[in-house]
Amino acid sequence: MEIKTNPQGYLIYAAMGGYLLGWIPAQLTGIISFRTQMNAMVKRAMVVFFFLCAIVSIVAGVYLQGASSSIPLKTTLGYVAMTYVLICLVGLAAMGLAWLSRWLHNKNAERLKKVTLFLDMFSAVCLSIATIVVVGAFIYRWYNVRHVPMQNLFEVFLTLGVLAIPISLSCRWFLKLRSPATDLLLAVIVLFPAGFVFNANPQHLPPALQSWLFAPHVAVYMLSYVFMAKAFLQAVFQLWTRELVEDNLQYEQTTYDMVRIGFPLLTLGLILGSYWGKQAWGDYWGWDPKELWSLASWLVFLAYFHFRYMFGKKHPNVNSLLAIMGMVAIIITLLWVNLSRLFPGMHSYA
Repeated sequence: MEIKTNPQGYLIYAAMGGYLLGWIPAQLTGIISFRTQMNAMVKRAMVVFFFLCAIVSIVAGVYLQGASSSIPLKTTLGYVAMTYVLICLVGLAAMGLAWLSRWLHNKNAERLKKVTLFLDMFSAVCLSIATIVVVGAFIYRWYNVRHVPMQNLFEVFLTLGVLAIPISLSCRWFLKLRSPATDLLLAVIVLFPAGFVFNANPQHLPPALQSWLFAPHVAVYMLSYVFMAKAFLQAVFQLWTRELVEDNLQYEQTTYDMVRIGFPLLTLGLILGSYWGKQAWGDYWGWDPKELWSLASWLVFLAYFHFRYMFGKKHPNVNSLLAIMGMVAIIITLLWVNLSRLFPGMHSYA
């Protein structure tokens, strides 16, 4: 973990703090809306979270022991123990949410409406301030490195943080998709690696990236990733609330709407990358790990469209699972291919 004690880091942390401060009232509004189903939803979330944390801790332990023999077993067990401490903390938070939902269930509906209005206004103010701050962080980085800040993973996640809220607001205005809590949470998630994980030292743009295609190629991928991330969250919510919310299929429809926007951008990114590869390396396709996983992501979403075209909304759970699988492939493309020593390739500068 890397704490950044410079203006760049302070701006990122301020934006994350603003988004978290806005997420709390937005989440409380969601709890008020689903107060009658909250107990069952919390139980499902706890089961899923425990399962995921168990998998992550096992994989992390195996990776740490396999990556370097210098890492003692005690350190590995410490990371695993921290994971289960996190499970306990989330469990306590879930108990608090369950208690809050029962308390809200008995409150006057008119009073809850006034509380919800106040929470929405407070959340919107925090969102606006944090968005201005993160745009400032992006402009500061651009001025500091003297090129569009999309070269390495620090800059990629900073760009994703800048795009997250404007795209969410566009979806709210044009698609009537109103999910402020998940939007704010998404912004915090994508800014976290920029703030605490990846190195922020300025780097010169390698010759291979000094092309007019650099900005549009990476930008369309970043846009598609944000739309696919929103689709992922809607798909998770569809699976999470099945048989608990009457109009559960609205989340499946929203997932489809997000993928329908993100997929052409994903396709354009592949086309631009292929054309750029021809100019830079002499071939449209080099079977590079990054290229292969980008194609795999594209094929998963193609399978999603094919399945949904055949069956429509008859199997909403399968539709959601395919959208989730597509996002997992994108995460592998963005992170594992760049960080793992299993996938050396021409995109290693990322």
